Amino acid sequence: MLRSHEDAIQYLKKCKFNKLEVLKMADNPFVYQGTGEQDYKLYCIEMLRCLKYLDYEVIDEQMRTRAHGKYGEQVAELENTETEKKELVDKPIDPELMAAKIDCTDRMLDKLLANDPDAQNNLKHLG
Repeated sequence: MLRSHEDAIQYLKKCKFNKLEVLKMADNPFVYQGTGEQDYKLYCIEMLRCLKYLDYEVIDEQMRTRAHGKYGEQVAELENTETEKKELVDKPIDPELMAAKIDCTDRMLDKLLANDPDAQNNLKHLG
């Protein structure tokens, strides 16, 4: 279930072959929850980089620069997390685990940590 504009935009970003150029988010009930109008617009612009129009307005370079300045690091972190998750899925399963019929345990800790950022931070402190 989509609870916020961020959830909706992240969902759109994950759509395969996303080349979305026009988006109307204004008047959606979740758009303004907890954020201002500029926040959701800047977030959209940074997350969905192919956008040319947002809420019937042309996206210019100045808006893209502001969006990148405000949300660039956050979006980069999300993209890195998604890349790491994809790499986990794409790695071949250890043949010894398959032979022992316990291949479901392959990279189990990595998978658990990928979904729990607090656990990742806690493990860093142990080392």
